[in-house]
Amino acid sequence: MANGGHTMASMNQNTPNGRMRSRIAVLVIMLCGVCFAAVAVRLFYMQVVRNQFYITKARQYQTKDSIVAPSRGTIYDRNMNKLAESAATERISVNPNQAYTKARQDRTGLNETQQREKVARMLAETLGLNYETVLQQVSDTTKQSKDIKSRVDQDTCNTIREWIEENESSYGITFVPDTRRYYINGAFASQVLGMVDGDGVGTYGVEAAYNAELSGKPGRLVRAENAQNGEMPFDYDQYIDAEDGNSIVLTIDENIQSILENHLETALADNPYARDGVEGVVMNPNTGEVYAMASMPDYDANEPYTLTGIYYEAEKKAIEGLMEKYQPEVPFEINDEYYIYGRKAGLVYVPNEDMELPDQTEPVYDEKGKVIGRRQRTLIEAIRKCRSDELIRMWTNHTISSAQEPGSTFKLMTVSSALESGSIATTTPFYCTGERTVTGETIHCWKRTGHGAEDTMQAVMNSCNPAMIEIGFKTGANTFYEYMKAYGLFEKTGIDLIGESAGVFYSGGLDEFKSSDTNLPVATFGQRFNVTTIQMATMISAIVNGGELVTPYIVKEVLNPDGSVKEETKPVIKRQVISEQTSAFMREALYQTVYNGTATNAYVAGYNVGGKTATSEIPRQKDDLEDRYNAGIVAVAPIEDPQLLVYIVVKDIPKSYDHGGGKVAAPIAARVVADAMPYLGIEPNYSSEESARAEHAVPNLVGMTEAEAERELAALGMEYRVRGKVESETVTDQIPAAGTRLQGKSRIILYMGGEQSGEEVIVPNLTGLTPAECRDTLQARGLYLKRMGIPNKNTSAGTRPLRQYPESGTSVPEGTVITVEFINTTNIGDQ
Repeated sequence: MANGGHTMASMNQNTPNGRMRSRIAVLVIMLCGVCFAAVAVRLFYMQVVRNQFYITKARQYQTKDSIVAPSRGTIYDRNMNKLAESAATERISVNPNQAYTKARQDRTGLNETQQREKVARMLAETLGLNYETVLQQVSDTTKQSKDIKSRVDQDTCNTIREWIEENESSYGITFVPDTRRYYINGAFASQVLGMVDGDGVGTYGVEAAYNAELSGKPGRLVRAENAQNGEMPFDYDQYIDAEDGNSIVLTIDENIQSILENHLETALADNPYARDGVEGVVMNPNTGEVYAMASMPDYDANEPYTLTGIYYEAEKKAIEGLMEKYQPEVPFEINDEYYIYGRKAGLVYVPNEDMELPDQTEPVYDEKGKVIGRRQRTLIEAIRKCRSDELIRMWTNHTISSAQEPGSTFKLMTVSSALESGSIATTTPFYCTGERTVTGETIHCWKRTGHGAEDTMQAVMNSCNPAMIEIGFKTGANTFYEYMKAYGLFEKTGIDLIGESAGVFYSGGLDEFKSSDTNLPVATFGQRFNVTTIQMATMISAIVNGGELVTPYIVKEVLNPDGSVKEETKPVIKRQVISEQTSAFMREALYQTVYNGTATNAYVAGYNVGGKTATSEIPRQKDDLEDRYNAGIVAVAPIEDPQLLVYIVVKDIPKSYDHGGGKVAAPIAARVVADAMPYLGIEPNYSSEESARAEHAVPNLVGMTEAEAERELAALGMEYRVRGKVESETVTDQIPAAGTRLQGKSRIILYMGGEQSGEEVIVPNLTGLTPAECRDTLQARGLYLKRMGIPNKNTSAGTRPLRQYPESGTSVPEGTVITVEFINTTNIGDQ
């Protein structure tokens, strides 16, 4: 049997079928071997050769990497008052793969759609977002994480956390540390501080100029997740701390900035037809430190996309002009939701918004930002550009970026350069007939009847154009041009802010300047070229500080996060432009211009203020019906040792309204000086001529005899009268109360028995009255006059109140002091 079995097996192997099965078996074994070898090679390649690559890939798929925003540095004023800071907030994100889970469905009975709708609805309502947008985000399962909203405050985040606790599930919601920028006082110094964009990057002002210092370095939050997208422990989970930004200490003084802004706001209200608003700079002329800088209207840096004031009006006018030009037959509807806030809902109806405008194009850029062509702009794009143009204008710091003709403040350059170069002397005589003819062109003085004979000092005091023309001719175009260059007028001042303009002069330089016989004459009084306010303030600082051209600066210190000083700014003197001798003469000329000349409305009692006004004509726009002007003033105090320089410009005023620098701008500068000097610790020093302006505290006279009260008041230069019956040997009451500050020769009311009734009186309207009439009118009502403005000795028939406080019609207690600011409305020149 054994042999038989063996024989049968051999026969099976030798049959064709047997041989085929054997070959198949061998082939299968070989294929398995090849596959095994391939797998082994692949495993070797993945686990040994590309080990690190696949570990990294695995980590990328198994981890969620979030950026942790650093805290942006704080911005302080020079006295360490906070102006801008970053507050701790959180970024809300959702993992769409955790917004729905099967386990949660088993527990709550909510299916996938219901779970996603539930979390989307809660987030949209809590965060003030569009529900459909949030639902789309929480349903995008191709992503591990979707950011829902950044910079969410803590109270809102806690509301979401409470919802999570109530629902016993996170629904994939995560919280990542974040920060939000807050500007402490809203619109305060907004064009100096600037703002940050949606990514927290500085875009204007100090925020942009010092973005690298303020930003810090972001950290990272890395979390490991399992196959079900749940968090799990992992040996490379980590939290890398963000490095907070450095802080900035400005040269800006919060109090002086407030003084400037308050008076600029008043000026804007007083000059509603000033189409380009009003701007001002206050600086230390010796060091270049900027104490205050503002353009009005400004904006709230916490709400930087809200258009107001002249910017809103200009945007609306531009858009209405577009619609009238391109769609005159079709009505449109755009409301303030768009005009003010830029919300899409405000574009209620814009016909043919995709229509291409035949005469408007815009550049096309490649990926690197290079212009590769132009394309036609559509109507809706043109509308949006109208808005963006006004936003940019609102955000711009016009004191450093917007250039205009300086007008007569530039006469200080003309005279100082002529004196320094020896072209004229302080005693050089001039004669003004009211005009000067140059190569057939007649150039007028503001005083058409002429100033007659005058010397150099009087030429400045009178702001005389013909005298300036003569000085320019004596100096010569070459020397005049070189001094303009020496004063830094052909370059940026170098102030540490982004967006400074270098002004606009003759592009062809000296040759073009000399190409017309009238270029030099009109340049002597500040025409046919444009400079910025900061350029003028810097130039005049050199004229009054002894001749040194300083670099203005806005940042005093950079602080490390621990508060230590990383960097301190030191004053930089670029060069000596004029001598101390020339500078001393110019200071005296400025003082005389205020005390006896065309800038008398810049006078401040108790302080020796120097000043020079300016009125410059500006080009008409196509729809203007009359000429328009800028009104300017520079004021320096105290002139014997300058500590404060104030430069003010009220811009784009129609000719039919008050538009001269002496009448419009000078009182603004006077108010700033009057408020800032005491704050700086510089007490008033009244001359004998100003004794009537000196203020004294009314003593407590109650309990004194009449004779004692009389002696006490006489020592202060005050008078008195007794009201009512004399029923007591001593004073029983008085008006005004003890401690009230009154100017000299005020009359005190005494009661010798009984007391005042306590009734209130109505403040009268003093408009149009002379100073004496104002005093008598107030005195008749038991009120007191505090006189501000022009010197008493310069009072003329044209001296009238500019404003009063409290305003007329106000109910006040008897004895209240009414402050009245007087100006001369005649014989101050239009310069």
